[in-house]
Amino acid sequence: MKLDRPEFQGSTRSVLANRDVHGCVGQAVQNHLGRWLQDDAERAAAVIGRIVQGVRKVISRLDAFWTLPSLPSATG
Repeated sequence: MKLDRPEFQGSTRSVLANRDVHGCVGQAVQNHLGRWLQDDAERAAAVIGRIVQGVRKVISRLDAFWTLPSLPSATG
């Protein structure tokens, strides 16, 4: 795909910001990823398993952060 007027965003100008590109790229990724997930189910399951493990670790860390003991009040 070639854009006549590419628009970039971000501090390093490394993110393509054209709205019409988002839909096209999103559809292409969805098609190819979906096909790969179906065609190579064993590897796909391993990748998804690793993603789920990572999410669980993040959630566990967030739970630990939000359940820290509260600090004593300034008035008391």
